[in-house]
Amino acid sequence: MTRITSAAYAAAGKTLLGQAQKQTIPYVANGMSLGGMDCQGLAEYLLIQCGVPKAECNLAGSNAHWRNCVWRGTPEQCKAAFGSVSEGAWLFILSESDGGAPEKYRGDGLGDAYHMGVYLGGCAIHASSSRGYVAESKFEGKTIKNGGWNMIGLPPWVDYGGHVNAVLAARTESASEADGKSGDDSGGGASPSAPERYLARIVAPNGGTVKMRAKPEKSCNLYKEVPCGEVVPVVDRTVKGGRAWCRVERGSRSWYIMEEFMQRIEG
Repeated sequence: MTRITSAAYAAAGKTLLGQAQKQTIPYVANGMSLGGMDCQGLAEYLLIQCGVPKAECNLAGSNAHWRNCVWRGTPEQCKAAFGSVSEGAWLFILSESDGGAPEKYRGDGLGDAYHMGVYLGGCAIHASSSRGYVAESKFEGKTIKNGGWNMIGLPPWVDYGGHVNAVLAARTESASEADGKSGDDSGGGASPSAPERYLARIVAPNGGTVKMRAKPEKSCNLYKEVPCGEVVPVVDRTVKGGRAWCRVERGSRSWYIMEEFMQRIEG
């Protein structure tokens, strides 16, 4: 896979923004040129300008790119994990309801990432269908509620530097170790130590609801929706498929919620 620096990617974005401010670059569905582009096409156009072959990065829409990111989370989670939102990071507007996503993605637990842009440091650039052209967008490193930028994604082609790489490597190693300790679907593996119990608050990027599933699997269709802000007791943690899940007790049974939607209550 071709890799480019985040500095080069952000610089390409700033150059494009300068061009768009001098002469309108129209929004064109499936476009990927100065003659017109959509939100996915803009992100890919910048990759190509930096040397990434089109064949590598031309995926089928913003939902495909969201799912292809090496890291995904809210702006607040990004800053907690890496210290800041890096220039060249991708911004997404994500709806937890996946009804608008392509059918192949429905039920995978990753919602509908129906719009994307590129963070340039202090602002973002995106191809806006509502405005009809490539434009600057406000982003100050925090979740914008009610239809604004609420998720960050780090694409695999962009190198965000030593610190981010180290954190990503540590997360991968930790997930691999946890997978080994918790065993596979056959029930093998070492017996885990007694889990720590604590209370956590449900946090949703759009202030809505979060799916609480019967199994720690994104494909599990037996779920209940829990409102943002509800406090639940966490009784265990497991990692499956590289994703961390919290096991919670609610009612007379256990459920699983993706850890990224849980905010531990200290004290």
